[in-house]
Amino acid sequence: HISFALLEYTRGRPEKDKRCLLPPSVLRSASTLLLVSIGSCDFPREMAPSLNFPLLKQLKLWSVSISEDVFSRVLSSCHVLESLHLSRILEGSCLCISSPTLRIIVTLCLFEGKGKLVIKEAPHLERLLLRSPGLGVETIQVVRAPKLETVGLLSPCTLQIQINNLVFQGINPIELGKPNTQCKGFGSPVLWP
Repeated sequence: HISFALLEYTRGRPEKDKRCLLPPSVLRSASTLLLVSIGSCDFPREMAPSLNFPLLKQLKLWSVSISEDVFSRVLSSCHVLESLHLSRILEGSCLCISSPTLRIIVTLCLFEGKGKLVIKEAPHLERLLLRSPGLGVETIQVVRAPKLETVGLLSPCTLQIQINNLVFQGINPIELGKPNTQCKGFGSPVLWP
């Protein structure tokens, strides 16, 4: 678990100016890590080319400033990643996910402003869990995730979710690929024709 307190001497300044830069030394043991949580920091662009997480199964990024290209590089350095948790990504307005091993994605208040999450290629993705309303307006696009079964919970802040050519707006979770099945544990049932 890697996180930093906000810098006190920057009182009155925006949160971005109060976060520490993630030092490269904290990831020296990256090749042996199974589970990582990184929060309340800026992810340096210079660190991305040297990253390698051959054993990492779960990654959690929260309250981090990370550019779109560095985020892509982090994901591509995770060779067996199964679970990705994202919360409050503070830089950029679009995150693209391509992972041959990812099985679950959990988001919580993903962007501060208007943002888009694109799942380009995730052949083993089964669950996309969207917890609690976002701080900004979010759009989610799933390009290719043939094993995706569960999507939820869409909030009023989620403008739409697009899965291939299907577009959903302002609804509760659905279970995909299961004819006439009710969703469990989410309140009112949603039928899938």
